[in-house]
Amino acid sequence: MMKTTAARRNPNRIRQRRGEAVFEVIVFIVLTLIILFLVYPFYNCLILAFNDGQDALNPGIYLYPRMFSMENILKAVQIEGMASAAFMSVTRTIIGTVLSILVCAMFGYAVSKPGLKLRSLYMVIAMIPMFFSGGMIPSFLNIRNLGLYDNFLVYILPTLFSTFYAIIFLATYREVPPSLEESAILDGANQFTIFYRIIMPISKPTIAAISVFTAVGHWNSWMDTMLYTGKKTINTLAYMFSRLIFQTQYLQSLMESSDNEIGMKLYGATSTSIMVGAMVIATLPIAIIYPFFQKHFAKGVMIGSIKG
Repeated sequence: MMKTTAARRNPNRIRQRRGEAVFEVIVFIVLTLIILFLVYPFYNCLILAFNDGQDALNPGIYLYPRMFSMENILKAVQIEGMASAAFMSVTRTIIGTVLSILVCAMFGYAVSKPGLKLRSLYMVIAMIPMFFSGGMIPSFLNIRNLGLYDNFLVYILPTLFSTFYAIIFLATYREVPPSLEESAILDGANQFTIFYRIIMPISKPTIAAISVFTAVGHWNSWMDTMLYTGKKTINTLAYMFSRLIFQTQYLQSLMESSDNEIGMKLYGATSTSIMVGAMVIATLPIAIIYPFFQKHFAKGVMIGSIKG
């Protein structure tokens, strides 16, 4: 009887396993195509950055550089003020990310306490900037009146607090068992000790995820440099590259309109080749740093997605 039942069930299991195998193959193919569509544009910029600029004007470069050359990278790096801009971007990214994480985490931890006085008022004040903005001109006037114009702190203070990130920290701290903090209080720990010694270590996935978002935002930001600074000494790398891209696009338009071969060259390389070289230099640091946060990143972005 048992053998007969097993024989009847085996065909169904075989068909089910075949169906699952076909589904997995389809999913694998679809995801592979999506990855190729997303990754190839950057890969194409990478091979163009390491290809001779004049040769890159000819089509047919798809998988590898046809004429390998470091000229594009060297010309992009040798632009005046690039070294100080790189130092300013690195300094801004490190300081801005660390302070922003600290402020948002402390706010989230404070408002996670039901006994905090005026807790609802703090949340309302924090939520207002998420939906309403004064606009570019009032923001510029406010920055100037606060003495932040042409000041390095203009990169740090306006982006020090993010309501969205604070809410993510709040969702993380709500999942911490109250007994953990109660036992620390019985051992004589105060709130600052609990926050730095217990809460922060167990929220590493959240910190890693938000750190990636914040660091990328600081590294790629160039609009604040254009609006709130006039000194070349505090220019950022993203601003320098954005200005370079605008200049190369302008030269390219002149070349097309005047049909003049002189306009095709910029410091010994084409405008397009230097532009892709600058894009690779700007993107490469983030691409190198990201794998170190990946193991925490996947878990951190799911915080609060199941529990409120």
